[in-house]
Amino acid sequence: MTFLERDVILRMVGRALSPEAMLQQLGEPDGAAFGERLVAEAAAFRDADELAIALIPGFRFGYRVHQLPLLHEPAAADWHRSHEDVIGALAKLRQPESVEVLQRLALAPPDYLDEDDAVAFGKKAIRALAEIAGETADRALQAIAATVTNDEQRDLVERRLRERGVV
Repeated sequence: MTFLERDVILRMVGRALSPEAMLQQLGEPDGAAFGERLVAEAAAFRDADELAIALIPGFRFGYRVHQLPLLHEPAAADWHRSHEDVIGALAKLRQPESVEVLQRLALAPPDYLDEDDAVAFGKKAIRALAEIAGETADRALQAIAATVTNDEQRDLVERRLRERGVV
C-alpha cells in the first residue's frame, strides 16, 4: 500500500472524501478489486497495520466470493489484530466455505483478547456462522453449543439453532 492509498482511504473513512472520489484520486475503476489487492499485499507482507486499512475498501465496495481464501488466511493468523474485521467480511459473504474458519474462531478467539472481549468476539463469530445457510453450518453451530463454556455464547448459539429449526 502506498502512502497515497493509505491517506486517501483514511480521508474516505473521515468523510473528507466520498468513496467515488477516493477511487478517482487513485485511478482505480473497481473498489472491490482495489480492496482485494490491498488485502493480498498486506497478507503477503504480514503487515498488521496495512491489513487493518486494507479491509476498509471491501466494507465499502463489497467482497467477492473468490476472495474467501484471501480472507481465510488472516482469520487464522497471529500476526495482526484485525480478526473481528475478517469475521465481518466473512459474514458479508455468507459462504459455506467459511464455516470451519468461523467455528474455529468462535471456539478459540485470538490470545490478545481479554475475557470479556473474547466472549464478544466468539459471539460475533457465532452470529456470522448463523448467517450461513445449510447443514454444514447447522452442524458447526451444534458443535459450538456442545463445546462452548460461556453462558452468553451458549444462549446465543442455542437461540440461533432454534431460529433455524435445528433444535
